[in-house]
Amino acid sequence: MPAIRYFRQMRILLVTLILFATLAVSAQQNLYFVKMDQVSMDAKENRMMNPIAFFNMVSDTILSYNIENAEDAKPILIKKPEGYKTYAYGFVFFNGVPNPMSPGVINLLLCDFKSQSPLLYIDRNNNNNFNDDGNPIALPGAYQLRDSAIFNLCRTDNADACISILLSRMNLINKSAYRDLLNEYYEFYYPGRKFIEIDFCFREQRLNQRMGVIRTPTDSFKLALMDVNSNGLYNEPGVDRYLIANLQDTFADSQNELQSFVIPEKAEDRFFEKNGTTYRIIKMDDAGKSITVIATDERNNTGIAAGKKVPKFKCYEWTGNKISIKQFKRKQVYIYLTSTKARDFSADTTALRAVMDKHGSRIQVIGFIDIDKSYELKIFGQYANLNWIAAYKNKYVIRDLQLRGMPASLLLGKKRKVMQYSISPQELLKKLDSE
Repeated sequence: MPAIRYFRQMRILLVTLILFATLAVSAQQNLYFVKMDQVSMDAKENRMMNPIAFFNMVSDTILSYNIENAEDAKPILIKKPEGYKTYAYGFVFFNGVPNPMSPGVINLLLCDFKSQSPLLYIDRNNNNNFNDDGNPIALPGAYQLRDSAIFNLCRTDNADACISILLSRMNLINKSAYRDLLNEYYEFYYPGRKFIEIDFCFREQRLNQRMGVIRTPTDSFKLALMDVNSNGLYNEPGVDRYLIANLQDTFADSQNELQSFVIPEKAEDRFFEKNGTTYRIIKMDDAGKSITVIATDERNNTGIAAGKKVPKFKCYEWTGNKISIKQFKRKQVYIYLTSTKARDFSADTTALRAVMDKHGSRIQVIGFIDIDKSYELKIFGQYANLNWIAAYKNKYVIRDLQLRGMPASLLLGKKRKVMQYSISPQELLKKLDSE
């Protein structure tokens, strides 16, 4: 008997160990470590023309930074590198290094700014000495529009926590009115300084996103962290953002509310959806060098609770007609957010057509389509012969419905009551067919 009891206990222990090993392997298969080894700018930075203004230095003295001379500028005596004909000073926003005289910025010194080989000195430690910060940055000369230069700005308390700045010349060819406007702006709003003219200044683009590729057995896409307040840290809740992008995208767009999210204060709220799979963020590196996520099915436990009503909303379909959710209070409503670039766009829209063909008497499909230009939705609507509503994406509706990621979906019962989040068009069709 003792022997039989012993073997039973050993069998239970062995089964338990196998079960834990299986669960551990399963968890590891769903856990993804993403190395953020790409540096990128926000999509809006690619469109903006943000100039860094430079002013002539007088007697080894610069004036402190202030916006449009809102406060009295303070004179600052600096130590400059010797041997140059001209010196001009400017500032670049970076909140990772203390600057008592000009909080929130790094001091810059542009030498021989009218030559074809200007050099930029960066006061990286903000001690007003431009001789102890390493070699200067070689910049393109005036009107060299195809050339650019990149430099890093790093925190003093974490040398790995950095952002990158891309400098290039501003293309003002055939834009004389805009050139005059910029020159007048800096001369008017910064009295007491001598502006060196916009042709000798630079366009600034901030590469404050760190991006990597997440590869799963069924999908591949880009994941990014964005240092919104430019202090070198990429994981500050309530400030910084995590973003997703398609594999072929060059930039991640912080303005796209389906793919860009402020990092929530609570760790359990840090999730996103991509191509029907929910991912929860487990860990984010301070310097944005890596991020760890896990594939999960927890999405149904978030958002507006089942049985509660979603807010009333209106939207515009591709024909320009205004649609109100109140029109369908006697029907179920399936709300689907997708993009023509989504992996399963063709299969999903085919399923949506089948849903309306077979069950249109009791359900209404509203598909919000993410497009780059408005005419793309009109072309899609005209040639697709739709039997469901294709609407322009509305960030306010998306926010109120608490949808994240793309594609994303929400099934409503009658009178706008939440039934289920994250049900794919194919799953919806199967569900309706079985009822």
